[in-house]
Amino acid sequence: MLAMNGVSRPITGEWVLEPKFDGWRVIVAVDSDVRVWTRRGHDLTERLPELAGLADAVDASVVLDGELVAGQGRAGDFYSLLPKIAARSRRAPLTFVAFDVLTYDNQPVIGWPYARRRALLDGLELNGEAWYTTPVLNGSVVAVLAACVEHDIEGIVAKRVDSPYRPGERSTDWLKLKTAEWRSVHADRRHEH
Repeated sequence: MLAMNGVSRPITGEWVLEPKFDGWRVIVAVDSDVRVWTRRGHDLTERLPELAGLADAVDASVVLDGELVAGQGRAGDFYSLLPKIAARSRRAPLTFVAFDVLTYDNQPVIGWPYARRRALLDGLELNGEAWYTTPVLNGSVVAVLAACVEHDIEGIVAKRVDSPYRPGERSTDWLKLKTAEWRSVHADRRHEH
């Protein structure tokens, strides 16, 4: 599922706010081993040995959606990501940041509401050297975006709590709000008054 640009869209109803890291979108399948693919289906498994430990860390067979990030997943870190993936040997490990569950115990859960999938994801307790679950950010959209600016985070993704997961679709149930665009829109609005 892909997020729509949401800077100019109203966010009403119940939403969950998560940081938008600047990385490379991947799907990770965990069972007795770990397999990693890009959104376009390229197999990255052999290039990411640091994720092999997920097989021991997770007590269920799952398919996860998330972001592969370098460093802290900040804007400047993205440019060091691709050479690290391409290199056969590299010193700095990459980190998988999980933000959704697509299957659990070999059963699809994409039709479940996001709040239920998020509870399932939190229950996996992903907290390893090279993987973790993206945090939920508390506060208003304005306050959270201001904190993202302060910490050099690319932005946020707002997710409707009742939304299903729609593979490959861009949906208004997930809205991405990038700090640079948000600052620009709000600066323009201040000048209008």
